[in-house]
Amino acid sequence: MKHSSTFGGARILFVYENAEALSWNRLLENARYQVSAVHGCDAAIQQIENGLQPDLILLNLDAPNLDDLRMIETCRHIRAEQKIVVISKAIDVSAIVQAMRWGALDYISRPQDGPELLTEVQRLLVVSSNGSGAPELPQQSSEPG
Repeated sequence: MKHSSTFGGARILFVYENAEALSWNRLLENARYQVSAVHGCDAAIQQIENGLQPDLILLNLDAPNLDDLRMIETCRHIRAEQKIVVISKAIDVSAIVQAMRWGALDYISRPQDGPELLTEVQRLLVVSSNGSGAPELPQQSSEPG
């Protein structure tokens, strides 16, 4: 997969829980990312099931719980190479560990401003383009064909 030196134009699926986070959606669009914003994890899973192939999923959660984090595992089963990052203001060690076990590329503390978010997104796209992304899922013998 060829990547340009700039990541403007990269496809991002932005998953949010509250409308306050939509300002980040506009910020990403203004930075020339192709952003699809959806409310909630179920909507994100539906987008992936329907064939959306974002370069990065930003999973913005106020207070991550296991049901929300299971979205990581579900999306990675649908599309094993999917890069997913959890963004949260909550620092819950057990949630961080579980997110990483299920295949999150990173778990970052919610950025306080727009430039910080853009810096994080660019860093994550660089990490994912270098092949240093989330761990591969174990092969399952009963994969649907």
